[in-house]
Amino acid sequence: MLQCALVSLSLLVAIGCNSDASRTSGPLASGRIISVTYWEKPVAHEGSNSGNSPAEGSLVDLYDGFIIIRQPNGRRIVSPHGWYTNLVYEDVK
Repeated sequence: MLQCALVSLSLLVAIGCNSDASRTSGPLASGRIISVTYWEKPVAHEGSNSGNSPAEGSLVDLYDGFIIIRQPNGRRIVSPHGWYTNLVYEDVK
């Protein structure tokens, strides 16, 4: 869990320092999650890896290098591309 927090913090710091990313006005796409698995280690990692799925009713925002999963309890999960699989979502109307 600490490793995920450090990766998330590193990602947010890198994004804050990137002038191109700071010009982005919002996510590329958003929606209600139907399915996704986010992993403790990159998907291409050799060896064991532990995956989790967000709570039902979670939302996702897709950015250029990562996704943010917004759970109903207010918790946010930042997952870089390559650290999640099988993302399926639907538009929220």
